Amino acid sequence: MSPGTFNLVIDNQTEKYSNNEVYIYVIGHNPNSNNVFAWLNASGTLTDAPPSSSPANLPLNASGTTTFTVPYITSGRIWISLGAALIMPFNSDNPPGQIQPSVSNPSDPNINALWDFAEFNFDSTSLFVNTSQVDAFAIPIQLTLDGTVASTPVSVVGVDGAGWTAVQKAVLANPTFSPLVINNANGDFVRVLQPNDGITYGVFDASYLDVYIDSCWTFYQTNEMIMDLTAAGFGKVVGTVDFNSNFNFLTQDTNSLLKIVATIPKPTTQQAFACNGPLATGNDEQQAIQNVIAAGLNRGVLE
Repeated sequence: MSPGTFNLVIDNQTEKYSNNEVYIYVIGHNPNSNNVFAWLNASGTLTDAPPSSSPANLPLNASGTTTFTVPYITSGRIWISLGAALIMPFNSDNPPGQIQPSVSNPSDPNINALWDFAEFNFDSTSLFVNTSQVDAFAIPIQLTLDGTVASTPVSVVGVDGAGWTAVQKAVLANPTFSPLVINNANGDFVRVLQPNDGITYGVFDASYLDVYIDSCWTFYQTNEMIMDLTAAGFGKVVGTVDFNSNFNFLTQDTNSLLKIVATIPKPTTQQAFACNGPLATGNDEQQAIQNVIAAGLNRGVLE
């Protein structure tokens, strides 16, 4: 490792796939080239993406681990595909955007492939990395961060093979959620979808939370919700639902007058799962309130 770089070490422990069946892509924005999309070469340099091009994968050694040198790259992803290369070209714009694999589009060319990714951001101040796996859970990935970071020399995150198996079994055991386990045409497992994408993909009930959402909105027509937003940099707010099904939150201003700081129309099931629509609008305080409502609906604790 040298200043401005880190070493990315890939260790294939799948047993099922040899190293030449593991496809690795490191793609992000190049901060030294107007933040255009770029991909990492095996030599440790970034290739700025020309329009209508495709990124190259990073070949692994025949056996054992493989180390790549990664320079500064922001909003990056480490894409992993097992058994097949990924199709994710850059479009014809100049500079181009990327057409990334989709878990919720049955016509996506990668829909039957076993792929996943980790996210990272690397600049002169920090290296941030996580396994993501928010939209779907496909490959058991563990990240080990070696180095002196916040007084913690080694940090391991992610899910191992046993956890991967446990997730599949738990979801398959529940008839409501088992359709979220997606297999390819050969019957091989490719991913577990989260419910929002399951609705888009057409395998999950789009009305699943409707009764619960209705119950919560009815409950708060005659009850108050007191929400403490101190940790988010705001104060306490009080919310009730009006007869137009709007969840209104009030707070006191400096003159001790009550004022409405957020109004949340009743969301759909998919909006609740995705935390979008009426649950992702407005200023920072409004979004802090919406985050709590979305979390309460997803966890079944809003009442």
